[in-house]
Amino acid sequence: MGILWDMEPKILLDKPAPSAWWLEGYMVGEPTLDVLSPSIRLRRALDRNESIIVENFGQLYVNDYNNTIFIVTKSIDPNITKAFLDIMKPDPEVSVKFRRGYASWMELETWEAAIRGEIENMEASGVELCCFGKSENATLRIGVINITMDDVQVILSLLEGKVPPGVIVFEPGSQSIMVN
Repeated sequence: MGILWDMEPKILLDKPAPSAWWLEGYMVGEPTLDVLSPSIRLRRALDRNESIIVENFGQLYVNDYNNTIFIVTKSIDPNITKAFLDIMKPDPEVSVKFRRGYASWMELETWEAAIRGEIENMEASGVELCCFGKSENATLRIGVINITMDDVQVILSLLEGKVPPGVIVFEPGSQSIMVN
């Protein structure tokens, strides 16, 4: 089926602080709009369902302080990155950096739907799921309140054959507090 199906999920017992790695050390001066046009052109290619882009696109992050666009793709093969750059047509002052991700956006969407379809079963099994969604590395994060290895095993058994374990990152989550 593929490498993600053979890999183990990542299990984070101590949740790291959220990090906007694409902005680290680069929030100096005034933001510019130079990164806007290439980002819009990429979005339009995705909307047009251009196959090489759709099959590889995982995430997009923009640092408008230093004119850098970060694209997470399934492949960083030169032919793939060239296809992205040909579509985006960034100005010379815009830097485009590619990072290898685990899956495409479309794959992640499919697997998110599979997780969504099992939420009631997770809750019925005693798992306190607090959140899930795409991560900055084109993986799927699943947040569990007071996460245990039993919770992980319940979720993995419910998702068996539906979501590849290698794309899942389990992390501790917290309950929402309602304030009146």
